[in-house]
Amino acid sequence: MSKFFDSEIVKEQIKEMEDLQKEIVKKTMSAPFMDRPEKKEHVDLMRQFLDKQRNLCFRIQLSKDPEALEMKERIKEAAIMLGMDPESGVHEFFDKMDETLDYLEKVADE
Repeated sequence: MSKFFDSEIVKEQIKEMEDLQKEIVKKTMSAPFMDRPEKKEHVDLMRQFLDKQRNLCFRIQLSKDPEALEMKERIKEAAIMLGMDPESGVHEFFDKMDETLDYLEKVADE
């Protein structure tokens, strides 16, 4: 059994991510009809989700747990499938997502 994924901190973080993801998906359906404050709130939710993903990936990178190492490999494979340099790790993904959220925030301000 995985000590990493059995950790209360990791379980709580994954639960928070799941809750945020559900809220984001639910609100995305009405995104075209949102006013500026709602759009900014939506982008903020996506930033929170991204930060939690970044934090979990960082934990995974540091872990020696077999299941965490397996997850690390799956993340690396997904990054390669998205056309990212495997040497840059997931940092490139998070940097691009930050840029996308910056753009969405800018658009929401218009």
